[in-house]
Amino acid sequence: MAEQPSAPPRWGEHMIPSARLSTFARNTIEVVIILAVAYVLFRLMDALLLGFAGLLFAVILDAMTGLLTRHARIGRKPALALVVLVLGGLLAASVVLFGPQLSNQFDAFTQAIPTMIEQAQRALERDPLGRYILEVAGRGGGLAEPSGRLITQLSGAAVTLFDGLLTLVVVLFVGIFFAMDPDLYRRSVLRLFPTPRQERIGEVLDTAAATLKRWLTAILLSMGFVFLATTVGLMIAGVPQALFLGVVAGLLDFVPFIGPIAAAFPGILVGFMISPTVGWYTVIVYFVVQQLEGNVVTPLVQQRAVFLPPAYVILSLMAFGLLFGLLGVLLATPLAAVLMVVIKMLYIEDVLGQDPHLDGK
Repeated sequence: MAEQPSAPPRWGEHMIPSARLSTFARNTIEVVIILAVAYVLFRLMDALLLGFAGLLFAVILDAMTGLLTRHARIGRKPALALVVLVLGGLLAASVVLFGPQLSNQFDAFTQAIPTMIEQAQRALERDPLGRYILEVAGRGGGLAEPSGRLITQLSGAAVTLFDGLLTLVVVLFVGIFFAMDPDLYRRSVLRLFPTPRQERIGEVLDTAAATLKRWLTAILLSMGFVFLATTVGLMIAGVPQALFLGVVAGLLDFVPFIGPIAAAFPGILVGFMISPTVGWYTVIVYFVVQQLEGNVVTPLVQQRAVFLPPAYVILSLMAFGLLFGLLGVLLATPLAAVLMVVIKMLYIEDVLGQDPHLDGK
């Protein structure tokens, strides 16, 4: 009996259905788009970080403008203009009053750097461990050659000062434009999300803005205390360039953990350059100021501020520093605060259904 020819395969038995193929193609396109957007954002991260720095300045302006509009009963734009004029006037007055003194102290400090390095080299050469450190650091050349490189680097830093000033101007103007009409930029961000999610995303944005406002209040109070206490303490100890060193300590206090340590080194070097007694007084000044700031001032100002666990802060400094360099280190803490809000609200609360504990307790 002749064998019957087999029937042709029905659609879908040995072939990929068009619906399945279209789903695979759509998913592939979505993944490619996500990767492309992530790559573009990473390449533009410097500009985005500058925008975030401008946002921090806008938060300060918004808080001051809000106080003025509530108590003086004037419009937002006139209040913002008045705030900018007052801040600009205070900055100009500070430059006129303290600028020459700061400039002279900075010049004296930079001129004393070779002497400080030579004294440090002689002190290290008197100790076996110190000689080993010199050998590892300079490969037998001591610190004379590195000190020359340091002076060259300082000269190069002066060349890049103009770029730094331009960056500061950009941040200031971005902050002013953000503060002029924050609702405009808020609505622009919300339009990037589906309509059902816009209300929730708006809550996240508002909570993040309030978190940044509380954090900035705490850090500015802490920086002001460190500046005043360090300046007065170094003056009492008889350390020259006390005002300049106090400004450095106050500014570097913006970066947790790393900043205070980095700020103490130049002051201690200047103190020991005067005499061992003044040097130890300088060590005591920095130690007492940091103990007061860490155990008295910070707990007081953070009662109403955002709480960031120390381990999170250190990891954020490392991560953002490795990814984005110095700017990432400077903005690591506020970025970590915003990310914590986003994770708590959108993941812990919405996805896991748990209490987010936004107060940090």
